[in-house]
Amino acid sequence: MGSISRWTLIKWTFHLCTLFIPLITWWFLVAMFTTSYQDKLKKINGVGGNKLKGILEKFPDEEALKNADIKEIKSIYGIGEALAVQIKKEFS
Repeated sequence: MGSISRWTLIKWTFHLCTLFIPLITWWFLVAMFTTSYQDKLKKINGVGGNKLKGILEKFPDEEALKNADIKEIKSIYGIGEALAVQIKKEFS
């Protein structure tokens, strides 16, 4: 059995670094500069606590809320016409 040369280890380390460093950097930047669906909802004045729970239960993802009409949003307990319009506006 032959042993692995120092040069081979250096080459493989270099190749692995050129693959993983950009991936880790990309993941870190995406995590730092994107806002989660729940955080976007929390920033809307009047949404919090039970209203937030109700929205997340009825519309589990951002796409579902984007496709909802105001009447569907209003059907959540505690959300009136003005808040439903504001939510719809934020996710249009």
